[in-house]
Amino acid sequence: MGEIYIWADKQGQKRDYDHIRDILLEQDAAFMEYDKKKISYLREENGFGLLISALEADIRQGNLDVYVDGHIENLPELRKELQLSPSSSTEAVVRTAYERWEEEFPSRLKGDYAIVLRDKSKEQFICARAPFGVKAMYYYLDESACVFATSQQKVLALKLLPVKFNWEYVAEYFANHETSVVKETPYCNWRVVLPGESLIIRKNDARRIALWQPRVLKHTLGERETIERFRDLFVDSVKRKICDNVFPDYNFFLSGGLDSSSIACAFLHIPDFDPKRLHIYHDCHKEEIDEYEMLKRGIDDEAILAQKICERLGTPLHLRNGSQKNNLLKDFEPLQDFADPDINILYGHSKWTGEKIPNYPFITGFGGDQVAGRVVNIDRNHQINQSQYDMHMYEIYEECLKPEFVTRYSLRDRVNGKEGLGNYKTESQNIQWKTIFQNGQGVGRQQGYRFEIVSPFHDIDLVEYCVNLPDKYFNRKGVGKYILRKAFEKDLPPEIFIRKGKGTHVHTAYEGIKDNWGSIEKRYDHLKLAEYGIVDKEKFIGMMQRFRYGTEYHSLHVMKLLALELWLESKQSVFEGVMG
Repeated sequence: MGEIYIWADKQGQKRDYDHIRDILLEQDAAFMEYDKKKISYLREENGFGLLISALEADIRQGNLDVYVDGHIENLPELRKELQLSPSSSTEAVVRTAYERWEEEFPSRLKGDYAIVLRDKSKEQFICARAPFGVKAMYYYLDESACVFATSQQKVLALKLLPVKFNWEYVAEYFANHETSVVKETPYCNWRVVLPGESLIIRKNDARRIALWQPRVLKHTLGERETIERFRDLFVDSVKRKICDNVFPDYNFFLSGGLDSSSIACAFLHIPDFDPKRLHIYHDCHKEEIDEYEMLKRGIDDEAILAQKICERLGTPLHLRNGSQKNNLLKDFEPLQDFADPDINILYGHSKWTGEKIPNYPFITGFGGDQVAGRVVNIDRNHQINQSQYDMHMYEIYEECLKPEFVTRYSLRDRVNGKEGLGNYKTESQNIQWKTIFQNGQGVGRQQGYRFEIVSPFHDIDLVEYCVNLPDKYFNRKGVGKYILRKAFEKDLPPEIFIRKGKGTHVHTAYEGIKDNWGSIEKRYDHLKLAEYGIVDKEKFIGMMQRFRYGTEYHSLHVMKLLALELWLESKQSVFEGVMG
């Protein structure tokens, strides 16, 4: 198991594959020390495959090559069903599953993974990604090559493929104001494998086999049994993803919030788990906290809340002083997937100062808001209202976009033509599934090729259970995540159990722009958005000025415009002469 890089040259070109391997490894030099003796790679006359791994891998057998990045959690069950030995490798299980179930084999897998399977007898690749996208996966197709990569940036660094700007991506960027799941990337011929998607790729053609969606189930349990079932599923997810996994240790960041604290409480329900496997941290950066919101919730210090959780686990808490002020745009998807890891002006300092990132994973509460929370009491006109809201957000963009750009890429039609997700009875259920699915794409960020991320909330059984529950289990008397609170009511400190939330992020966005205003203002004379005919320069500057002085109250569109500007600037060496 390890990162995936597969290069299939269609025209039988000969390349210096040892040099390619060294360049790929160079991209990680600042993050992790690899033992080159444990790096496996294959070479053929008409193609190339590279697997970076710290583990032994059973990659090749007969006509089937199997590449796996991540972890498949139901290996014991699959080994038994497929009549394999208990020591069979992950690659052997995937290979046998394909031989048994053919194209349907991804539907039998649970876990956080990205898989590429090469069937040489049929001259095809099958590519599959886990339903919540913890592991990223990209693929490139043109007349000369077929490339699969866990990290797009590393392959671009090889400079062996033509790099052309994809205007369709920019059009989708403006047509979808939310964290959207789109197949397009900013680079022509590069596409994303969506969370839960499996594809067959032959020559120049990619065909979707399936896209996972949770089943519609009838809920029949009473309230106590419903909450107990939720707790059992959540604890089981933590057990499979962390306790039963191959890593001896884990990094765990406690924020003092409900989501990460509930993960910690789940460990209390697993008798054989050793808390010493957890290296627990809390990052103190008080300058980002909205003090008014904190005081209104009766909370003085999040570090104190994290300490209370550690006392329950019987483990020490390591406090780290830091600041994320420079991480101006760190949460604005989908552009972050395509930023270079060292662009500080875009996403802050991505390198750890003075230490290497350890070889064990990071436990995260990502997904708690979507899986354990739901917008309730949505009226029957919500779909119409949502469309009106989408158009309203787009019209804010359109205010400073060039009319020629809007017309050329039919942006209004793209906004109105967005497909809905879900097939549930209530709109609140459909919206919950939509937000889970969209935020799943955000998990597979470029940081994923530097270290492992474990997200217990992103679990097939847990998600399928939650989206089929009635609204009353998610919001009661104005208190959100009701079912998560009740599931661990006896384990959570009272201060966290009654905590309502951390406030909005608008204040942080405003402060970020204000603190970086000098850097932003210097770009006014050479705006890339204006140079490439995307925005009207004067209108863009006016919008930024209004936000600076607090009269432009929407933050999302301002931040996304700024993110695109800074990203285009950072890519000049890549896109020079090919922007059109």
